[in-house]
Amino acid sequence: MININRFLKNSILLLLSFNCIVVAAQQTTTYDNFDASSLTATNKKFGWNFNPIEYDPEILYSCVNAVANYARQIYKNADSLTPNESLTNAAEIQASFMAKEEERTHENVVSALKTPQLRGVSVGATKRVNELITRVKATKGIEDYSYLDVATETILSLLKNKKTESTILDKQ
Repeated sequence: MININRFLKNSILLLLSFNCIVVAAQQTTTYDNFDASSLTATNKKFGWNFNPIEYDPEILYSCVNAVANYARQIYKNADSLTPNESLTNAAEIQASFMAKEEERTHENVVSALKTPQLRGVSVGATKRVNELITRVKATKGIEDYSYLDVATETILSLLKNKKTESTILDKQ
């Protein structure tokens, strides 16, 4: 005869264990095996040498977007990001400020442009914006990096940061 209390207790413990394993599996994405090298098949320029002193910003922009969209597709099956001129203009405002100040920051000293939301509104976009700021270090020689290498390291730095991971992979 089956002891019903023992059966229920063991069933509940098994379900709780399974739930813990599932939650742990969802929270431990390390992105160590992220490989976007297949993107050079669709755009040969991504494989070109990247020289930080003299580079083509259009190729870099396109490559970073392609790598971000690839990550969004394989990790969340999310739609591709699409360029938005207003948001690009808002980002350029802050990028120019950071380059001038030689500092990574979300805040600008100009009060009308102080936050990402204010910068978005100033260029005609919505105030529901988020800004991702990152940098990557190049430890090899200049000739050892392609546009894809730089873009992959940029996106990986955002994916591995728990504060920015959800923004880059958000399905909205």
